[in-house]
Amino acid sequence: MVCEHCKHDARFVERRPNTYTSLVGNIRLDRCYYHCFWHAKEHLVELAESLWPENEPQRKAWLDEQCPLLKREGGAAVLAVLEALDVSTRSAAVQDAHRRHSGYFRNNVHRMDYP
Repeated sequence: MVCEHCKHDARFVERRPNTYTSLVGNIRLDRCYYHCFWHAKEHLVELAESLWPENEPQRKAWLDEQCPLLKREGGAAVLAVLEALDVSTRSAAVQDAHRRHSGYFRNNVHRMDYP
């Protein structure tokens, strides 16, 4: 079994059959061995909303670059983009969002080998 998002992406399942199942108490937890692309994408969407809250075309353009990059080259490529973003003159809220989402990629990059 794979996670709910990956279950619906047959290409992911075909390329990443290496999944594992664990038991916690009597509850079976099925998880993707590789970190779910859709969960990583959610972090990019949240960061884009913080960076450009009033500019939907800018958010969409940025996400249209980052999401294919994530699938094509993996988390390390996106992490490099995130680390290159200069948010030093932005609000504390934007800086915090950038720190949190960059940290998420930094902490999980080894599990984001989608290519």
